[in-house]
Amino acid sequence: MRPIIILFLAIFSCISCSDKITDVDFSDSILLEIKTERSYQDLKLQMPGFYGVISINDEREIRIDEPTKEIIIESVDNEEQHIVFKGKYDSEQTKLLALESKQLKELIVVSDIENLIVNNTNIQSVSDECLKNSPQLNSIAFKNNTKISSLPNDFLSYTSNINAFRKTFWGCTMLSDIPGDLFKTNVNATDFSNVFYACNIHTIPEELFTHNISAENFEGAFSQNHNLHVIPEKLFLNNINAKRFYSSFSYCDKLQSIPNQLFDNIEQGVYNLAFSDCTNLQGNAPTLWDDTNASGTFCFRGCTKLENFNDIPDSWK
Repeated sequence: MRPIIILFLAIFSCISCSDKITDVDFSDSILLEIKTERSYQDLKLQMPGFYGVISINDEREIRIDEPTKEIIIESVDNEEQHIVFKGKYDSEQTKLLALESKQLKELIVVSDIENLIVNNTNIQSVSDECLKNSPQLNSIAFKNNTKISSLPNDFLSYTSNINAFRKTFWGCTMLSDIPGDLFKTNVNATDFSNVFYACNIHTIPEELFTHNISAENFEGAFSQNHNLHVIPEKLFLNNINAKRFYSSFSYCDKLQSIPNQLFDNIEQGVYNLAFSDCTNLQGNAPTLWDDTNASGTFCFRGCTKLENFNDIPDSWK
């Protein structure tokens, strides 16, 4: 039994595959290449404006001659599938790709996309250059992918247009290995709030934000990383425009110390709840309260093992 593809137009009327575009060669126009794991669930994708050819396991090609909105690929006999989408996008449509199916296993190629959503999947890996052909990409959401443990060095190297990484890897509970130059091309990025919220990061690369000189917001960036042991002292060295550190490291309950010079280049910082409930912190907390323009309500709440805990102003703990 072979896969069945059900397609919906933007107006949600059902269409069938036809031979109207059989004379069009899409062989060099790969827009998406993925692999799925064995599953009895259907694979659902949103690709507004897509038309072209869908190849499944190199066994069957289905040609679509009208722009679609949603694509559903039915699972067949609980088998893995290698699926390639070749074609184009209608010029009047936003170039969006949304993959939110549990059976997605591997992301190999994504081309000509402006907005990418890969949430709530069981994806295990992404290829090093999967976004190479999407230089116009301006947003990416990669939330709640609970099986991926690492990201390749060049995953975001071709995405210099992305200026905000708000909640990008939120809830990737197995993600522990992040490359130090992950954001190296995103020099204009300003927002890293909740970027790695509730991941599984043990150590943060010191150079992670070195190139992000425009960064302003690190709210919740590493909150709820329960296996985080160390923060590098120069993590924010080049982020002189950053101000918002609300809950940046809260609930990192295995964190043992705060580098004394971590925020030396920050002025008028907002540190509310920044280290709240980091209950294993020891040594001295940096005296952030000495900056009279800074705020830090509950910054060190529950950090009673700090040697200078009694010296911290009441409003900061």
